[in-house]
Amino acid sequence: MNRSRKAIALLGASAVVLTCLAAPTVIDSAASAGELNLLTWVSYAEPSFTQAWQDRTGCKLNPTLVGSNDEIIAKIAAGDTTYDLVTPSVDTTPILWKMGVIQPLDTSRLEHFGTIYEKMRMNKGVTLEDGTTIAQPNAWGSIPYMYRTDTVPDAPTSVDIIFDPKYEGKITLWDDKSQIYIIARYLFGTDVDVYDLSDDQLAAVRDKLIEQKKLVRTYWSNAGDHINVMASGEAWISNTWGGYQVTELQKKGIPVVEYLPVEKADERARPRLRVPVPELHWRPRGAMRDVAVLGLLGRERRGRQGLHERGRVQGAVPGRSRLPR
Repeated sequence: MNRSRKAIALLGASAVVLTCLAAPTVIDSAASAGELNLLTWVSYAEPSFTQAWQDRTGCKLNPTLVGSNDEIIAKIAAGDTTYDLVTPSVDTTPILWKMGVIQPLDTSRLEHFGTIYEKMRMNKGVTLEDGTTIAQPNAWGSIPYMYRTDTVPDAPTSVDIIFDPKYEGKITLWDDKSQIYIIARYLFGTDVDVYDLSDDQLAAVRDKLIEQKKLVRTYWSNAGDHINVMASGEAWISNTWGGYQVTELQKKGIPVVEYLPVEKADERARPRLRVPVPELHWRPRGAMRDVAVLGLLGRERRGRQGLHERGRVQGAVPGRSRLPR
């Protein structure tokens, strides 16, 4: 087996990412020493649900936290070979596939794959049109909108509130391409295929977002920044990761409420992509069996897959998608 290839398993998108190296990498020694370096989303490696796994397996987790898929792609494209496990989103897995850095999953080796909700299993970022499976769905949640009830008196029902000039400077939005999807539905109706927009439709969405930009106070890329700008009162309205930021804000006594706009909310799903890992021997031998839980928020759906055979990692690990509900 070619030792000049470094494998990166995608946690949450469970893919195997290969990066060519000039010499053998430190991943072999790190894995043999019982450590996993994670490139994952903020809050996806919290000790509240990863410490038990570490205690049970004896494998240490070293997380690097990101707030966007752009960061994940940039690090991999730049040849960063630090990570054993990475967590992209489902709408990012096709990009990684086209980059040639992931390989298909052998679903016959994933014990529970057939029991996964069909719409998730057959998502375009999980199963390609030719039937090739490149990811394993693992966790999901919505991308609703959120507002402060102490400053927004009338409960909104639509995304059109982000275009209301009276809220200029009080809007914060996630710096993520998912904003394209909901604006497309706002402009063209909820039946539009947001993954197959024409050039004219994309141009219209672009122009609408540029028009709206002057009303935005800031774009956030991680949950911590988002929570801070809402808690301080700098922003009153935003899109959000369903259930997480609103809970953290309510713990602080901030009066916030989530809502699903009439244009529908997008869904974020974390699958996993498969990576062939050259001679990675895990200690203890069963450590890789439970890697699936690492990329999951405790409040999201979880799945566990056996990923280990003859001491080599052969399975998959998770990513994120945004699917109109």
